[in-house]
Amino acid sequence: MKQINVLSSRSENLDLVDGKQSPACHYSNEGRYTYAVGAVTHDGVSYWLKGGGNVTTKVVKVADYGAVKIELSGGSGFDCSISVDVADGQQLMVSYIPMTTGEKDQAVLCGKAEKAAGFALATLKNLK
Repeated sequence: MKQINVLSSRSENLDLVDGKQSPACHYSNEGRYTYAVGAVTHDGVSYWLKGGGNVTTKVVKVADYGAVKIELSGGSGFDCSISVDVADGQQLMVSYIPMTTGEKDQAVLCGKAEKAAGFALATLKNLK
């Protein structure tokens, strides 16, 4: 939490992929921004590469893992998500969501999501 400068967290189930609930956590910086981190065990990153929907995707790497950057098509400054391929049919999703209108640079938003995804992967490796 210190590395991404958040002050609080809460666990919940979120609809992250294909209308199904996944265990997740929200990390917040008191109304300025939030991160959502979820473990999707029912569908892998290939879900995002099928096309369709209102998102633009790009294959990227996060800490030597294959990943997909997911952005809302036609918009900027809303959020950015990174889906990391952690196992067959499973993904770790990390989203960065600004809660104020001050952050509009999409590259900055995606950079923050990628950085947090790297921290989440490091934590997962240490839990093995």
